[in-house]
Formats: sequence, C-alpha cells, structure tokens
Amino acid sequence: MLRTTFPALFTHATCSEVTVWEARRRGVRALLVPRLTPRAAQELDAVQLLVAVCPPLGEPEARSVALCAGPGGGFSSRGAYALYHYGGVGAPAASFLWSSRAPSRVKFFGWLLTQSRVHTRDVLLRKTILTAAEAGCPCCEAELETADHLIFGCPFAVQFWRRIGLPPAVGSVRALHRFDASPAVGANSPAGFVLLCCWRLWKHRNAIVFQDDTMSLAATLKACRDDAVL
Repeated sequence: MLRTTFPALFTHATCSEVTVWEARRRGVRALLVPRLTPRAAQELDAVQLLVAVCPPLGEPEARSVALCAGPGGGFSSRGAYALYHYGGVGAPAASFLWSSRAPSRVKFFGWLLTQSRVHTRDVLLRKTILTAAEAGCPCCEAELETADHLIFGCPFAVQFWRRIGLPPAVGSVRALHRFDASPAVGANSPAGFVLLCCWRLWKHRNAIVFQDDTMSLAATLKACRDDAVL
C-alpha cells in the first residue's frame, strides 16, 4: 500500500519488506533514510496521522510460507518449484521479457527494471548510499530519479521515444509489457526492441554518471539501431 499511496516516502524506506506491526512498533521515521525530500516529508506527515488513529498494538504479525515450506517451516525450493508447475498467476511481464529475442543480459536487466530494482538513485537513497540532495536525475532537474522517470519521464527519454515514433504512453516500467513497438518495427520482435531501447537509455544514463559523458540523442539512437540489427 505504501508503494502506491505514498510513492515518494516508499523510495526513502531503508527496508521495503517491513510489516505494518513492526513499523508501528519502531515508528515510521526510524525506517526511513535520515534526509527526506519535501514531498516525502509531506507524505510522512500523512502516514503518521494515520498511525496515530490506529488501535493499540496487539500480538506481532507472523509470516509463513505454508505453500512451499520445508522441514521446520523454512522455505523449500522444491516446494516452490512444485507450486510453480501446479499453476497460478504469473507475472504480467514474464512472457514479454523471457520470450523476447533480446540478449540474455538485456532480459535480466528488463526483469530488474520492471520490478524497479535497477540502481536508480531512489534505490541508492533507500539503501542510504546517497543523500536526498544527491538523488536527483543526472540528466535533468528532476528532484528524484526513479526507474519510471529514467525510462519514460526524463525529457531525454521522451525525446528518444518520439524520435523512433513511439510516444511513451504507458508511463510505468511495471506496465512495460503493454508498450507496443510494432508501429515502429512491425511484427518482428517488438518486445525485444523495447527492451533494447530501455537498455540503451540505461547505458546512456550510466555514461553520464560514471564517465562524465555528454547527452547525445544521435549516439543513443545509433547504438539502439545497431543492437536491433544484431
């Protein structure tokens, strides 16, 4: 709920898997990085108001992996494998990613990207590697660099997609599997093309951060085209 209702505050959390019970016991502020952006501070005030009106704490929450538990109640990879083959709901982007014709390293990058697990600066902020003052986009003046911003929100990314005839309509990396590139590349592996484009935007961003490179739309487009030919 925190991820969707208070997205800026979520990016400042030092632990994304903490339970509600634990957050209330320790206090929400104790689970956040020392410095917050103005938007995150506003969201923190709203969360603390919600916590203040909640009933008193009861017993601690208990988590279990009953469907794939091993001896002693621990996680069992064998049980998880059996559960996977039994059926259920797959990740929406799984087929889009793993069935594409993109190179393996690009598929793996795409999987991390759709989970917002690539090391954009919001992730580094959450891990306390950067401060809030250092968490801005390296390519523009945005206050916080997120995966969504990197791929769809940054002016450089918007210009990139428009130049290849694909306005970034989906707006979120979690909806990347809905990004239809067939108007630009036809039916020949549109999913692989989208992943290659995202990969090149990531490489371009890293060149700016680590090599002090200048922004070049032409060079990024050429690199993406060469990747697609390969």
